[in-house]
Amino acid sequence: MKLRTRLLVFSALFLFLLPVLGYVFVQRIEQSLLRGQEEALSMVASALATVLNGYNGLFDIDEQALYVYPSTRPVEIDGYDEDWQSLRRGASVYADAHGRPVFSLLLKADEDSLYAFLHVFDRD
Repeated sequence: MKLRTRLLVFSALFLFLLPVLGYVFVQRIEQSLLRGQEEALSMVASALATVLNGYNGLFDIDEQALYVYPSTRPVEIDGYDEDWQSLRRGASVYADAHGRPVFSLLLKADEDSLYAFLHVFDRD
């Protein structure tokens, strides 16, 4: 086999293998980086778990807490509840000693004011 033929075969083989080897190299680097990121995330989660281990009531919600909804448009103070219909499900309902609802309360606020809607349950 002549030198020219050997050189042609070698260069063709090299030009074919170069992209394949580059692809394999990139895949291994990506796997290595992902493994490092997973280990870092695992260490952060472990550190947070260690810090939060002693806090028992961290995510407890107070049953008597009131929520003030943000007001996206001005509330018309006219005695009707059209401005409050979308929030009626989130009302704080207060009951008497027998468990019957006495009134419900909704709070809304904008930059300047706090609005309250009080719905009283009365048979009469």
